[in-house]
Amino acid sequence: MRQIGRAVLACTALVATTHIAPGASGKESSQTDALRSAKAFADCIVKKRPEQAREVVFLSRRDVDTRFPKLLDKECLPHKSSGYFISQLRFPGETLHQMLANALIRLEYSSSGPDLSTLSPTDIPLPQATAPELLAKMSAKEREADAARFSALQNWYMLYMLGDCVSRRDSEGVRALALTDIASAEEKAIIGRLQPQIAGCWSAGQTLRMSISDFRGPALRAYYHLASRFAAESDKSKEAAE
Repeated sequence: MRQIGRAVLACTALVATTHIAPGASGKESSQTDALRSAKAFADCIVKKRPEQAREVVFLSRRDVDTRFPKLLDKECLPHKSSGYFISQLRFPGETLHQMLANALIRLEYSSSGPDLSTLSPTDIPLPQATAPELLAKMSAKEREADAARFSALQNWYMLYMLGDCVSRRDSEGVRALALTDIASAEEKAIIGRLQPQIAGCWSAGQTLRMSISDFRGPALRAYYHLASRFAAESDKSKEAAE
């Protein structure tokens, strides 16, 4: 894995906080319901429009915000009977990318997947803080919002690179994670299997407490990016051999 010593956080343990027992209530249950509704929406979109879904997984969040209306399909939105209303369906941060990546893995790699161990880490730029001269022109409220934005970008970067590293160390384990239901016993079991790889992807002594959902989304998106690169490189090798 590339050196990420400049990052603020790292991980040696994953805290399983998203496993909700039947009948649970409160904030955690509501969050789990939201993730399940978002996942069901993404599964439906991938079945109806797989090519568009594949494109979105590789877009930036800003570009997705522009393209997202083209993905909307009334039949894919959750109904009132699901207990989660249409108006409540939200995709904060990278949630849409991650849910679509999960659905695409289930579609394309349901029975087997590639060995990603030979691939180099995905090359993505380290988030950059706003230049001091620009910060000086901001109000206190704007500087606070900018600091929150930068912190969120740093967290996303580290979780994505963690997922990239774990996907290359245990490709089959991450693929199996995509096949589990959110907040299920199977999901928790796969996370247990991945614990040694998670710990091995970070420097000794560094820690990051996070939920299973914090890890799952970025890891599955990273896996799909790697698997797509593996497929593209394999196709080039076959063409060169012909």
